[in-house]
Amino acid sequence: MTRADARSPAQSFRYSPQSNGRSGHIRRSPMTHPNGTRAADLGPVTWRRPAGTTDGRTVEFAVLDDGQVAVRNARDPEGPVLVYTPDEISAFVDGAKKGEFDDMVDPTRD
Repeated sequence: MTRADARSPAQSFRYSPQSNGRSGHIRRSPMTHPNGTRAADLGPVTWRRPAGTTDGRTVEFAVLDDGQVAVRNARDPEGPVLVYTPDEISAFVDGAKKGEFDDMVDPTRD
């Protein structure tokens, strides 16, 4: 049995930009914190939210010890998180700055 065969089928992966030596292939490494992990199980992290949001109707972000970014619903602080790479968060923030998601908060915009 190879090392890859020994992995649990439910194990999550993230892509690493490093090549594995074969043209067109990317090496995968296991995520330390898979999506769906409970926020309470992440250990001590510092959650950040947008300034001026005090009523809980927002999402919060935390940088994890492995450099990934966890996102949780502020109304469910102990609940599940989604975990993203820094590149994924950067792409989202860039798109938000360009207004690519404005129609989600104001349906009259297109």
